Amino acid sequence: WMNALLVSLPQFWSLVWTFRSWLMFYGMLYATRYFMFRRVVPRYVVTSDGAILERQVWALLFPTLMLLNFVVGLTSGVIRIVVLFPFLLFQFFRVDITFLPDGLETWDWSFQPFLSLVLHAHTRLNPVMCAM
Repeated sequence: WMNALLVSLPQFWSLVWTFRSWLMFYGMLYATRYFMFRRVVPRYVVTSDGAILERQVWALLFPTLMLLNFVVGLTSGVIRIVVLFPFLLFQFFRVDITFLPDGLETWDWSFQPFLSLVLHAHTRLNPVMCAM
């Protein structure tokens, strides 16, 4: 429902329209990288077992593809942080779950009081325990 609300706002579409050149640039970078890795490199530069056929072409393509991958990866990371931030914020304030692995739950200072409260409420309000 939050996404539907966001998409229905005219301010959202005006913001998207202001970033249209950046989005087109990102789309062209992604399409270029996809085309290079799917069409050019496997056919003309590298064999299926990894041997390099055209050394001069590979010397040109390797830094270019590294730069493209860096830009696309950095942009994807920033977009991912922006998109996931509200969801992570909601998950961060939930005390019934912990982000720490097993054995390190004692370091989560909001998870331990929650467990203590649940255990206390269970022992005090459980009808089976109260009947004993």
